[in-house]
Amino acid sequence: GGAARPGPPPPPGAGTPPVPAPVGGYRVAEGAAAGALVAPISAGSAAPPPPPPAADAGMTAMPVRPAGTGPDVVAPQERGRARRSVPRSAPTRELQPGELVCGDCGEGNVATRRFCSRCGNELDDAEVVKASWWRRLLPKRKTREARAAEDDAATTQTGQRRKHKKSIFPAIRRTIAVFAILGGVVYAAVPDIRGVANTQAVVVRQWAEKKIFGSYEPVRAVKATSTPVNKTHPATDAVDGHWNTYWSTPVSGTRRLTLTFQQPVELRKVLIRGGIVDDLTASQRPRTLHLVYPSGKGQDLPMQDQAEPQAFDLDSNGKVKSVEIYVQDMYNADSKQVTISEIELFIKD
Repeated sequence: GGAARPGPPPPPGAGTPPVPAPVGGYRVAEGAAAGALVAPISAGSAAPPPPPPAADAGMTAMPVRPAGTGPDVVAPQERGRARRSVPRSAPTRELQPGELVCGDCGEGNVATRRFCSRCGNELDDAEVVKASWWRRLLPKRKTREARAAEDDAATTQTGQRRKHKKSIFPAIRRTIAVFAILGGVVYAAVPDIRGVANTQAVVVRQWAEKKIFGSYEPVRAVKATSTPVNKTHPATDAVDGHWNTYWSTPVSGTRRLTLTFQQPVELRKVLIRGGIVDDLTASQRPRTLHLVYPSGKGQDLPMQDQAEPQAFDLDSNGKVKSVEIYVQDMYNADSKQVTISEIELFIKD
């Protein structure tokens, strides 16, 4: 009774917003909701990036971390070298001086290596093998220069000889060094052996000096005269071979001593004792002796004021039959006499 009749049903899709078609995998929002998602774009600016796709059913939404709260960006780091842990043990061969000992495994490496040949670790802080103290006493071998290439046979022979030398010479040097050390210990510990060794050393030195420099033989004067003559201490007392006798001559005289030989000789050395040996201050001693040879050549001998024999080299300029010795000046004393105890002349063997 007067009630309104229901109208016909609305067509499909009427009263509901249209569903946008998907574009490139995204759904495009339209209508009033789309206006809130659109930001004004100024002229000349780039278009904003498309909004993220809406989550479909069955997709899990990832939480978005607010700006400024994310983790710090870390630059990629170089990966360190992996180190193998190798237990330290004895080296596989005998260590040689100058080699590098690995601090991790104890293996010996040649000095040119940078990494260990057994464990591969770096050798920057490796310990260097030092030579024994007795090896450092031995002379170092010289570096050999490179030679021209040889044929196979010569190369084989040369290699064998070098190998033989390398095996023999070190053993000889070690043996000599050991004997030298033992000899030094025995020499220092046993006085009797030390005395015998000193005596033999003097004999060997004299023999070597004789071979290298030659030896001297004494020559005797067959006649000795002086001016003036002193009958108590004649000129022959200066060449009689005894140092407890002496030739004496007045200070105010010529003070000349002449020695004559049996045959011509070439004088090379002389030993002179000036003054009286038992009482040096009892007479004046020669300070300078002047020698004159028959050729006219002269030679001065400066004397020290002492009783010990004094040696001088002579150069007679060839063989001579005689020599004159003058006392030029003297060491003063409370005496009017100047004396010479002994004069010994030598020739070269």
